[in-house]
Amino acid sequence: FINPLSHYPLLVEIMIDIDRIPFMTTLFTISSIWRYPVKGLGGECLQTADVLAGRGFANDRRWLLVRKNPDEMLSGKQPWRPWNYALTLKFYPQLAALHAAFADDVLTISTADSQICGNVNTPDDMQKITEFLREFLQNDEIVLLDCKTKSIWDEQDVVLTVLFSESVTEFAQQLQMPLETQRFRANIVLDGGNAWDERNMKDDTLSCHSVRLTVGDGVERCPATMVNPKTFVRDAEIPEMLIRLYNKNIMGIKCNAICGGTIAIGDEVRYEK
Repeated sequence: FINPLSHYPLLVEIMIDIDRIPFMTTLFTISSIWRYPVKGLGGECLQTADVLAGRGFANDRRWLLVRKNPDEMLSGKQPWRPWNYALTLKFYPQLAALHAAFADDVLTISTADSQICGNVNTPDDMQKITEFLREFLQNDEIVLLDCKTKSIWDEQDVVLTVLFSESVTEFAQQLQMPLETQRFRANIVLDGGNAWDERNMKDDTLSCHSVRLTVGDGVERCPATMVNPKTFVRDAEIPEMLIRLYNKNIMGIKCNAICGGTIAIGDEVRYEK
């Protein structure tokens, strides 16, 4: 048997290196877009979102609930704090029953059977929202901290997080239980490709229209993912199971927005090596 490729060494070299060709791409589709105006609370599903270069979504994780003196946060130069700085789902799973939405300077906090709205530029309105939260959480020391133009994350260098639905589906199959993508609180959820494609994306690019995101590290999952976003109870040891099944407590990726623009549900996202 004579291998015909042996007569074409250049063709063989091209076939071997084809995965490194810059214009090779994979296409995904945006299935949902999420913004979380108040860190730790449920977010709002958006039809469209403006991505700001170097910042991500405007007013994403702008507010957070703290028990400490908020002046400490406002005087800091770093737009991040460890996950246990604020009230978190680990210790307050009932936070999952609260949802926040923001539009036209009005912050809305809602539960299944109640709602309060207020203009964020009106101190009396914000005080009423704070009192609503204190009553719901049975804690009179809570402060609703407005970080203005900052987005407060648990780590440095996080602007947006992206989740891949196929990876969530495969993980759920391993656990033999349903898992909602909202449990992982990503900003953008993508459909398409194969489970765990994102493991090999670091330093590569995701683009949609004029928006370009550079891919960073995977998202290490905190105990907040143990809380079911529908029942508001802890029902799965997500970090532990990720390590047990995959040797990494990772789900989703961190991204930095190098070019801004507008994205929408149903938009095509191009992955480029």
